[in-house]
Parts: sequence; C-alpha cells; structure tokens
Amino acid sequence: MEAVAICLLLGLGAALRADDFMVVPRLTDETQEVMLGLRLAREGIVPLVGVQPYTGGLFSGLVGLMFLAVGPKIEAGRLVALLAGTLTILPTWLLARELAMSVWGAGWRSSFVGLLAGLLLAVSGPHIVTSSRIAYSNSLTPLFTMTGLWLVQRSLRRRSALTFIEGGVTFGLAIQTHVSALTLGPGIAVALLLPMLAGLRRGGWSAFWPRPWTLIVAAGGAVLMILNILAYNLTVQSASVGRTELRIGRYVGADPWSLDSWGGRLLALLKASALALGSQTSEDESPVALLGSPQVLVAVGLALVGLWLVTRRGLWLPVCVVVSVLLFVSLLNSRIEPIVPRVRHYATLVPLGMALMAVAVGWLHAHAAGWRRASYAAQLAVVLVPLTLGAGSLVGYNEYKAERLTRPEKNNTAYLAVLRAVAVSGSARERVYLDDQLVTVLTMSGGRMLTHLRYGFLVARQEYEVVALSQTRLPVGERGSASRRLILSAESVPAMAQQYRLVPLRGDPGEGAPIRAFRAFTPGEAFISTPAERARPSPTPRPRNGR
Repeated sequence: MEAVAICLLLGLGAALRADDFMVVPRLTDETQEVMLGLRLAREGIVPLVGVQPYTGGLFSGLVGLMFLAVGPKIEAGRLVALLAGTLTILPTWLLARELAMSVWGAGWRSSFVGLLAGLLLAVSGPHIVTSSRIAYSNSLTPLFTMTGLWLVQRSLRRRSALTFIEGGVTFGLAIQTHVSALTLGPGIAVALLLPMLAGLRRGGWSAFWPRPWTLIVAAGGAVLMILNILAYNLTVQSASVGRTELRIGRYVGADPWSLDSWGGRLLALLKASALALGSQTSEDESPVALLGSPQVLVAVGLALVGLWLVTRRGLWLPVCVVVSVLLFVSLLNSRIEPIVPRVRHYATLVPLGMALMAVAVGWLHAHAAGWRRASYAAQLAVVLVPLTLGAGSLVGYNEYKAERLTRPEKNNTAYLAVLRAVAVSGSARERVYLDDQLVTVLTMSGGRMLTHLRYGFLVARQEYEVVALSQTRLPVGERGSASRRLILSAESVPAMAQQYRLVPLRGDPGEGAPIRAFRAFTPGEAFISTPAERARPSPTPRPRNGR
C-alpha cells in the first residue's frame, strides 16, 4: 500500500509540474545552460563544467540525453528539471520516514509521516515553479542533497558504512550541480562530530563512529564525483574560485562582511525561507506582513516542532543542516527574494522543512490518539491541518499562475507562438531576421529574448540573422523574393511599419505581446508567398495592386 501511495504521489507531482511548464514561469538565462546539452547531443562534445566554472557538466549531460530521447524540442531542458523535481518527492518521503523510525520505530506511523512529507512537497508552489521547471543545473541540487541526507541519517541509525559512503558520493553529485550544496557541509560535519564526541566519552575509541576509514572513503567518493570541476580549475587557473568571488561580490554588495550587513541578510533569508515553507509563490518581493498569514505561521510552527522533536531524540543532522544553510547562504548571498526564482539558492530547506512538518504532524497525531475523550476527532483535526496547508499551497500556486497568464510580458506564450509561426511560415533554409533591439526585451533572472530566440532557432536548425534595423535595411528575401520574415520587439513595430509593409505571420501573438512575427515588404512590392504558405489558407487577405 505504501508503494502504491508513493506512486500516486509521484503521478500527482508530475501532473502539477507538467501543466504549462513551458509557459510559466518566464524563461531565465537557463537557455545558456541548455545549449551546452544541445551541443553535446549533436557534436558529442562533453563539457567538463557548465556555463559557470563552479558548476559541473552533469546537467549538460542529462540535457543532452534528453535531446537524444525526445528529439529537437526546446522543452528538453525543462523536462530534465521537471523529472528531477518530481523525483525529489522520493528522498523527501524516505528522509521523513527515516526520522520517524528513529522516533517511533518501524510501523504505520513512520510510513504515514513519510507519505505526508511527499504530499506536502508534491503540492508546494515554490518547488513546482522553480526547482521543477527552470532549467538550471541547481534545479537538480535538492534531489541529490535530500538523497544524501537520507543516506547519512540512515547510516547513523544502522551504523552502515556502505550507506554512509553512498551518502558521500551523493553529496559529491550535489556539488556537481551547484556550489551552493557546499553550504550543507559544515552542518553535516557538526552533526557527525557531536555523537562522535559523546560516543568517545562513553566508550572510548571503540564507540567512535563513523570509523576513520569510512569517513576517508566517503570523502574520496565525493571528491571523485567532482573531479571534472577540479581538473578544469587546475588547468584554467582556478576559474571557479575567481568566478565565485565575482558572484559573491555582486550578490552581497559593497559591504559584505560587516556584522550588520550579514545580520540583515540573515533576517531576509529567514523571512524568505518562512514564506517558501508556507508555499507563497510569487515573482515579487513579499511584504513582511505576509509572515503573519495562517498558512505561513502554521507551516513554520510545524517545522520548528519537528526540528525540536528530532533534536530531542539525538538526531542532530536536520538542525545542523538548517543552521548551516541559513548562516552560509546569508553570508554569501543577499539575492534571496523574490521566491520565484531565487528560492533555488536555499532550495534544500523546502523539502527538508516538509519532512520536519510531517514529523510534527505524526507527533501531534500520536498525542491525540492518547486522549481518552474525543480522540478520534482530535486525530482527524491533526490530519486535516497538513491537508489544509496542501490545499492552500495549490490555491496560491493557481492564483500566481492565473495572474502570470493574464500579462503577456510575464509568461512565455508570445515566445512559443513566434517559434510556431516561424515553423509553419516557410522552410528552415529561409532566413529569419531578428531585430537587434530584442536584446533589450528582458524576461527573468538575466534572461533576454534575443538569446531565447537564438536557442529556439538553433534547436530547429532555422537560419537566422540579427539585424540593426535602425541603421540598415533588410536584405533581399529568399531567392530574390520581396518577402522577408522578421521578428520585432513590440517597441520597434511602429518605426518599422513606416519603412515596411508588415503582414503578421500565421500564429503571430498579436498586439500587446512583447514580440511580434511578420513578413516584411518594401512599400509598393507585391505580396509573394512561399510555397509553404500557398499550401494553406492565408490568415489575412492578400493585398492587391500593391495596396
């Protein structure tokens, strides 16, 4: 029954993540990372690192495999993120169950806690929108960090050296996805050191666990998983260190190391983490007043109760990891809001928080079952609390999605429509001319429309050229035809309409969209359609006599 239940949770999570996953949220600078995977699929060139030298090539490899599996589809990068985000439900379920087993032992209650954690993550708006859709390498990070935490916690309970080594290898893969996984390292080290010291005090070296050789092999496994990053940086003069320092300088501002500055960043991170646990899905910076909403208060309260409960039982790993992530992320990064897309910088806290919330619900349920009077009503009330939180998360996510879909500049509908319009309006050999002003059309988190269009045409093997329309005229069309396909930013349309006769392509997103797709003619030229256009009805009347 538990296996059936987790399969149903995976299906629910996949369905929620797949719905309009290419439309919302807007594309970011993720297309740069995905293009490395496309290059791998077509040329067989395996990159040692990603776009940034502190990120490994694992994500690029997975995207390359996805391109080989589904073909030349622009969705390949986000499909990898969607798959990783859905699979993160598994280690969340396993870690919550492992924590519950350490508290209550094996049984139905531990299974209930694990499945509840999986359900909470399956419907988490921030995890759906960011970690399961945006095609960043660090969208994979929560999958590996949560798997590593489960393996380490399991090894501590069972004293299994093999499981501990597997955890080390998994954390190496997490670092491969993004350097932010290192923020868990100090917490894991402290969580291991505390019981070691206690064991030494009670029984001397015989009680020391993990054994030194186990630690060495686990660390070696982690290093083995990031050999490509180390090799690249040894040959390129510590590129990761230099680029990381540059990023930190950009992310923390001019006064990074003062206590006041760090304290301010820590408070901002605490606020953002609370909102993410409360499944507040937004691309705008949330007001502090939102911290007082019932959804956030109950979610944070349950997570704190769960943290207190496992710590009281001597399970130091969750609390040490939470403190470590909060301290080191706030030390190195001030860009932690809005929730979408910057929850990715502390993304592990979301599934870990769901696991702790589930443990708290299991504890409350156990206490309610012990009541002599109204025990069934109390147990039902306890179960309804997380279900209400899940429903509230879905409501918030749907409100966010509906609001984004009403604003053409806040989703990818126009971009996808333009790519389809180009695909059905002529052959791939007929060049498409891109307005150079498309570089000023920003999407989200560093994304630029010109880069996205280049990526889409690269996938489709569509010939294109970027033209400075304000300085030069369009070249002659295919085979001397007067017809040229032209993609413009919305701001450029009025000026170009004075120089050319613009006829929207079939499927053009229309007025109000941030980008448009046309066939352009010089005044007085006859409309000359391509063979592909003559094969289907024209969406607009054909001009006659040059008018």
